[in-house]
Amino acid sequence: MRSRINISCIIGLWLILFTIFGGAYKTPFGTLSTSHISFAWGACLLIIYMSQHQLSRFGHLIQITKKYYMYLSLMIALFFLSLMQYTFANIGDALFIDLQFKRVIQAAISFIFFAVTVDYIASRLSAEKLFFGVMIFLTGVLLLSLFQMMNDSFRMWYLDLTATDGYWYEWAQKSNRAIGLKAMSIWDTSVSYALLIFLAFAVFFQGRSTRSKLWLYLFIGLLFLLVVISGRTGLFFLIAFFILLSIFNRQYGLLVNFAILAITGIIMVLTFTDSELIVRVISFAFELIVNVFQGRVETNSTDDLINNHLFIPHISNILFGDNFFIGDGDEVTSQIGRSSDSAFVINYVAYGLLGVCITSILAVITGRIFFDYFSLDKKNYFYYFVLLICLLLSFGLYLKILIYVSATILKAMIFMTICLKHIELKKRKEFRNIYAK
Repeated sequence: MRSRINISCIIGLWLILFTIFGGAYKTPFGTLSTSHISFAWGACLLIIYMSQHQLSRFGHLIQITKKYYMYLSLMIALFFLSLMQYTFANIGDALFIDLQFKRVIQAAISFIFFAVTVDYIASRLSAEKLFFGVMIFLTGVLLLSLFQMMNDSFRMWYLDLTATDGYWYEWAQKSNRAIGLKAMSIWDTSVSYALLIFLAFAVFFQGRSTRSKLWLYLFIGLLFLLVVISGRTGLFFLIAFFILLSIFNRQYGLLVNFAILAITGIIMVLTFTDSELIVRVISFAFELIVNVFQGRVETNSTDDLINNHLFIPHISNILFGDNFFIGDGDEVTSQIGRSSDSAFVINYVAYGLLGVCITSILAVITGRIFFDYFSLDKKNYFYYFVLLICLLLSFGLYLKILIYVSATILKAMIFMTICLKHIELKKRKEFRNIYAK
């Protein structure tokens, strides 16, 4: 009976990971999104909790994830500001109101219903089962991604299964990003992979695992490969988190070994591979490093960000904004004749200086969530250095993109928060009190 429960929980873990890294798919019954799965599963669990008088468990979950509710509250505040302007002053358009409402619902599903499913599964799996369950899932995703990269006809067939359409579909066909579970590996996918490194370090060093460190090497190697083929944004996060975690856990040998293995592996792939796509993906991921060796600290994406997306647009209402959306890059022909991907520019146009202030607070909350993954208690120089790095990474991400447009990154963040908390709780007696049957 116990083995059946373990198997069902592992399958549940894989379903959770699928809802993080999957997208929306075309079916005979219409479009099925992973958010639909999260909502249905989470709602069922909440109904069960209420029927069994276990809502105290959900109350404890709220304590774990309270920063996410602060984040959601700020999103709702921006939505109501926009709605008030549109309703009473006829500023903005209905499409933007509808878009914001969908984003608030998407965040609510991630922070409430999805969180309930993660809490339910994580409470039933040991730290090592969590680790190996995630590792097996990532191995499957890597094999799928590599096959997509090597077989273009399969890649296009899989892309046709997804609900991507219009501008994004055309872009995915032409680019090397139409890979992975949702056939759209971009910044949010790569950063989400990078966050999983905290699980590996928590299991092996916080949880005092007796397993061979070979498994740790394989896990981090998997993350490295998935991040590289997904986008260089996650590579910055992975390298930063890996260095900080290695220093914090005094695992300096990991830094040396992985530097050697990574450089050797990349050279071998670039030397011996016959796939033009694989060479292009690796060259794209390590463009900054290649440019540094050539004396240029730049990449095409940073140049594009500075030249095309970071600007101060002219708006009528500087304080509260003009209540329309200029995001999604080339997909949108905005009312100011220019689009941006930057969260600060987008929210300045939409909500004015108030939007810039709230965006800054959202970035601080996100940076603090990243910092919490480290579980640092002693306030020394390293404590504040890690906090500074997390805040810089967060502000850099918001400078580049509007974070809450992605359910992937929101789900990955709350997944790590809950899993790390369960690994910590299982070391203490209160786990039995909170999650007693």
